[in-house]
Amino acid sequence: MARPLPQTLFLDAYLTELAERLIRKNFLPDLLLGVLRRQRRALRNPPLGVEAFLESLRRAGLITFAKALEAYKGYL
Repeated sequence: MARPLPQTLFLDAYLTELAERLIRKNFLPDLLLGVLRRQRRALRNPPLGVEAFLESLRRAGLITFAKALEAYKGYL
């Protein structure tokens, strides 16, 4: 029986696939980035800049997803 994947790996793959599908449909800046921007701005203690926000995603195991967002730093 195959071992289940760690949840963070599954979540990283899911979010990366979602982002890639939205990019292909040219929806990423409007939908996903708006949500991520609001989330980053809601983090106030301490406030997170874009780089710190991306690093927090990496530390949470969302390495591939954070890498996909690198090209959209200006929207975050």
